[in-house]
Amino acid sequence: MTSRHTYLKPGDGPDMGKTGKLTSIKADLHTVMETVLDGLIIIDSDGLIQTFNLAAEKIFGYTPEEVIGRNVNMLMPEPYHSQHDGYLSHYLKTGEKKVIGIGREVSGRRKNGSVFPMELGINEMPVGGSRMFVGTIRDITERKEAEERAVEEAARLMAITNTVLDGLITINEQGLIQTFNPAAEKIFGYTQEEVFGQNVMMLMPEPYYSQGDSYLRHYLKTKVNKVIGIGREISGRRKDGSVFPMELGINEMPVGGERMFVGTARDITERKKAEERAVEEAARWLAITNTVLDGLITINEQGEIQTFNPAAEYIFGYTQEEVIGQNLNLLVPQSTAQRRVHYFKDYLRTGEKKVLGVRREFYGVRKDGTRFPMEFDFNEMPLGGERMFVGTLRDITGRKEDERKILQHIEALKHSNQELDDFAFIASHDLREPLRGLSNNAMFLYEDFAEQLGKDGEARLLRMTYLCERMERLVNDLLYFSRLGRQELAIQKTDLNEIISDIESLMETTLQQVNARIVIPKPLPVIVCDLPRITEVFRNLITNAVKYNDKPEKIVEISCEDKSGERVFCVRDNGVGIPLQFHNDVFRLFKRLNNEDDSVKGTGAGLTFVKKILERHHGRIWIESQMGQGTAFYFTIGQGEQT
Repeated sequence: MTSRHTYLKPGDGPDMGKTGKLTSIKADLHTVMETVLDGLIIIDSDGLIQTFNLAAEKIFGYTPEEVIGRNVNMLMPEPYHSQHDGYLSHYLKTGEKKVIGIGREVSGRRKNGSVFPMELGINEMPVGGSRMFVGTIRDITERKEAEERAVEEAARLMAITNTVLDGLITINEQGLIQTFNPAAEKIFGYTQEEVFGQNVMMLMPEPYYSQGDSYLRHYLKTKVNKVIGIGREISGRRKDGSVFPMELGINEMPVGGERMFVGTARDITERKKAEERAVEEAARWLAITNTVLDGLITINEQGEIQTFNPAAEYIFGYTQEEVIGQNLNLLVPQSTAQRRVHYFKDYLRTGEKKVLGVRREFYGVRKDGTRFPMEFDFNEMPLGGERMFVGTLRDITGRKEDERKILQHIEALKHSNQELDDFAFIASHDLREPLRGLSNNAMFLYEDFAEQLGKDGEARLLRMTYLCERMERLVNDLLYFSRLGRQELAIQKTDLNEIISDIESLMETTLQQVNARIVIPKPLPVIVCDLPRITEVFRNLITNAVKYNDKPEKIVEISCEDKSGERVFCVRDNGVGIPLQFHNDVFRLFKRLNNEDDSVKGTGAGLTFVKKILERHHGRIWIESQMGQGTAFYFTIGQGEQT
């Protein structure tokens, strides 16, 4: 087996005189080399390994047998492998030291080929007239990894420091600025170069400017914290001299035995503005709460009153001091209170809303014990993690009285209208018989005594007959108008396109004679209505559109459009038009705007019937017209009153 050490041979070195002593020294040296933690390698002037200790074995993975007598560059990766022999030869030739006697960091190569960082120190060692060199190797892999981790950590901390939104400022014991991160530059307007080495008080207005050094000196002397370790709000001063509110936290930070301090500065200008706005908003809402006419009451989960605005005081007669902390049941009758407690507990348990968010009417109880009708609604109002509820109430005593009077008036009007309908029905029914008798007698006179009466008398009898017939038509229209208000509607699904087709068929001859046509730009809808009555609406409007038209070609356009969620029908013509002042009058019973021949003269009731029918269908009708260009009748049709 090859020895780890080959450089001490018998005869090498001085003659000790005693073999035992030499052996002892040799043993001691062997023990030292085998126990040191650093690798020790001895090479000769040719670069061949002579000694390879136990630590070197562990570091490189080779045994002594594998390396003794081989060139030491086997333990080196490139470029050291190729350069080593040149360095050694140059030194032996010139004595110029490039690596000898100099400790440095290089790379080594293990038996398995892996490369690792190591610290290498080489020195010359004369042995028995031979030039030998000893190398001390230390594997610094873990140290390098630790250094890399430290560099990475430092880089990470620097990145954090440079990217945080808060300003970070470090100062020494004298209060002189040592670091000033980008956020601090942005907050104060200075660059790091402008503030480095300056007293940190330059960043503060009075009174902080004058007090700052004394706080620091007092802390260093007494260790009593007045500002150190305490976050607080103060004012800062920017480079431009402007003062702003900031939040400042200061802590001590030992660095390499030196006492340093780090300050965290946050510009809270926007937060302060927001707080001011919040205070103003709270004051505004308080003013609103105190001036609204409706009572506002807030309660907690136990139903205890927390706030009670002036309007609530006025309504109930209690002061705020009298009701705060009292249960809301104080303000309602006992029967209502019991139901309210049940609903409230049920909501808190299940979250099911039965009364919350719903406006209801019930009775309240004033301080004097009187009851009054009120409108009341409750809603939940989260407040700082606590469940609160706000109630809005209104005393509706006056409204209820008004409603009672309105109902009385409605009943009176219904009774009056019924009496008028009854009168119209009776009067029109009873007038028909005398009119028929008068008309018949006039015809008898005409037939039996025409020759004796002469032409003038004959004309007068014919005129009397016409007037009687016209009067009978008026009476019939009055009777029909009365029935429109009395008879129930026969509601059914109705296709308006079929209604218009039927009307067009019935009026075919008339339309051809006057050169008129009906135009429907797009199909009309199917609606639910009283078919005969709505047929009468369209027939009346189409007849008038044709009748009061002086154009060579008379056009009647019928359409339907959706406007704001409502179907609006339109019957438009290109006729003579209706003056604006008569847009309401045309719907009055027996109101006529044109002078016509007796042969075509109507009663003036058609549009009155149209309006009445549409009102029975919960609809309405209105006019748009331009003289000489035509008229448009717009109307809506509801479902009407069902039988």
